[in-house]
Amino acid sequence: MTPKLNQELTDALHASESPLSVVDPTTNQLYIIVDQATHQQAMAALQRQQSVAAIQEGIDDMEAGRMQPAAEAQRHGREELLSRFQQ
Repeated sequence: MTPKLNQELTDALHASESPLSVVDPTTNQLYIIVDQATHQQAMAALQRQQSVAAIQEGIDDMEAGRMQPAAEAQRHGREELLSRFQQ
């Protein structure tokens, strides 16, 4: 569902040089109206920021010795699986 803006909101949006703030009168929740391109750019920037943070967290873990080399993790997993089937 894509609701249409009423004339009051359309006029306010066109008169505003910045994103438009609107309030839901039943909840007093504040919403910001931005165009789709701005929203997509913001979401892409947030995704990049989260990806960089996750990569940095992995680097920090590696540098602090909180990680296991891949070969060791695979060996450990293989041994764990084999021990379950040998019982």
